[in-house]
Amino acid sequence: MSFNSVLLIQVIALGLCFGRNSYLRSAWNVMDGFLVVISWVDVIVTLTTNTESSILGVLRVFRALRTLRPLR
Repeated sequence: MSFNSVLLIQVIALGLCFGRNSYLRSAWNVMDGFLVVISWVDVIVTLTTNTESSILGVLRVFRALRTLRPLR
């Protein structure tokens, strides 16, 4: 499963922002959502221009932070 489908399933199951356990109430989910949005921006920039985007470095840092999630 990709990040996009996991994000969509969680938003449908939990609700986006209303409710006690909504998707945006968890900092980890906010970071995951941010990664998905930034990844899509990176894909669009890469496809519309013939140069490699500079967002890639930021993505690597946040993806590294995602690996810490199971440790909580």
